[in-house]
Parts: sequence; C-alpha cells; structure tokens
Amino acid sequence: MSSSTIPSSLSNTDKTREENLTVLHAVSLALVKQLGCENDADLPTTFTAPPELDNGLTAGDDKPASP
Repeated sequence: MSSSTIPSSLSNTDKTREENLTVLHAVSLALVKQLGCENDADLPTTFTAPPELDNGLTAGDDKPASP
C-alpha cells in the first residue's frame, strides 16, 4: 500500500477543519435519522463551528494558530 501526501492546497487550515466537521455532522445526522434516534439524538439541524475554531484555535491549544 502506498502512502499519499495531502497537497498543500488542502493543508490543515481552519477552513479545512470546519469543512471536515461539517461533513462529519451531516453524516452523523443522517445516521441518527436512519436509526430513528429520539429527537435526532439532540444533534442540531445545522453545524456551527465551536468557538475554538472560530478563534483560530485547535483542540488543546492556548493561543491562536499561526497563519
């Protein structure tokens, strides 16, 4: 199996992380609907970025990510 690298245009940026979280939320919501979870497992109907992402922070960081 060959390893692949992520093109620099798709690097780990705040925008990429938010887009990944949006996809994860959509899949999670679709799954709980398919399973018939009560109140859609209390997932919101739309994704809202957590404050840490909005402020340019990543999990575990205590300062903004460098540009």
